[in-house]
Amino acid sequence: MTDRPRKGREEEKEDAGLSSKVRAKQYFPFFNKDGVPKRTQAVVEYVFSGNRFKLYVPSQNCMISFTIAGIKVPSNRINDEERDEVMAKTALDFVRRRCLQQDVAIEVEDVDKGGNFIGVLWVNKKNVGIELLKAGLAKIFTFFRGHHLGELKAAEEIAKNSRLGVWKNYIEPVEVPEVEGKEVTHEEEKHSVELVEISVTEIIDGTSFYFQFLSNGNLANIRAALQNCENLPQVGTVQKGHLYVSKFSDGEWYRCKVDKVMDQNSCEVRFIDFGNSDVVSRASLRQVGEQLSKIPPCAEIGNLPCLKAFADMSEDALDAFGQLVWDKNVLAKIDSIDRSTGKYYLTLSLESDKDNLLQGKTINQHLVRLGVLRVARRVEKQLKGVQNELRTHESYAKKQRKGMWKFGDVSSDEDTSDKVRGGPRGK
Repeated sequence: MTDRPRKGREEEKEDAGLSSKVRAKQYFPFFNKDGVPKRTQAVVEYVFSGNRFKLYVPSQNCMISFTIAGIKVPSNRINDEERDEVMAKTALDFVRRRCLQQDVAIEVEDVDKGGNFIGVLWVNKKNVGIELLKAGLAKIFTFFRGHHLGELKAAEEIAKNSRLGVWKNYIEPVEVPEVEGKEVTHEEEKHSVELVEISVTEIIDGTSFYFQFLSNGNLANIRAALQNCENLPQVGTVQKGHLYVSKFSDGEWYRCKVDKVMDQNSCEVRFIDFGNSDVVSRASLRQVGEQLSKIPPCAEIGNLPCLKAFADMSEDALDAFGQLVWDKNVLAKIDSIDRSTGKYYLTLSLESDKDNLLQGKTINQHLVRLGVLRVARRVEKQLKGVQNELRTHESYAKKQRKGMWKFGDVSSDEDTSDKVRGGPRGK
């Protein structure tokens, strides 16, 4: 470790302000001249998170805040939608063991608005960002375009293929065909995208649900492997986030992931092939076999694009949606896929509507025409065509005073509550 002189209180106070934007910009040319980063030696004084550090730079006798470029580690912040306390702590411990109070090398590529230096950090000649990605403890920022992006992608692929860390339940997304050489309009897409057969296995609310692709060959393999679970070893210490096998209320065995350990006798689990949650006794859990642990979850998260439920109509939306999809053959058109979460935005229809359940050609349109769902005001650019089509059906519901429009226009843009229904189905 590098020894350094102790400074007086006034000098320490002055250096403490180096994280400010003004002082950071003053020092930036030392680290990066004309866009060329200079390899600089430093010492890790403190680790804030898996990719944020306080560094001492001996050559400048100063402290700096430093963030690894191009990656995002799991967060433990309460207001973060992707909050994962377990993985955030794992990433923090991973970095602390390797870096705290160690000599490191850095290359500064940029400085942000808060005065934090951004770049690459090496310890023992190993790129820490790459090591985090390879361990599945970080993801590449979606819009990162740095010169070492290729190295980061290769490291991330290692974790994806091995289903490590944040990629444990990752499933390769389905590619939506595109017309080569031009942008596909919504009208063209309706005829060019093949409909896929799905089974809705769990309804979260009026617009969100879990489903299975019926073409997923793993479903039969899982069912066959779950036939003799009584003989599997019982679980000793139950750990949050780990995969097990548990018996559901129907007496059948299913794969599950522990979301919360309630007490010594029970825990809350999510059945990863169906999406529903339940509280089960710890005695009912069994160790998952090697064959079952390697099969990705069969439950996908789906959403009806461009639609929202009015708070007072959330129950009606949930009930209407359930009546249409439970135990029925459903066809889905993939409108969009969120690559960061794996969520599918789907337009649904019934394979057969001999009972004339639908008003409109699709389930999405039907729920809008009933007045239990409304069209969202702001949507992603690629979903504008879907939004415009749904607005026609919303106009019908308004004129006919259906559902939420019974007493006139609804000015609020409230969201639906997170009520969940369902269980392992489609067996």
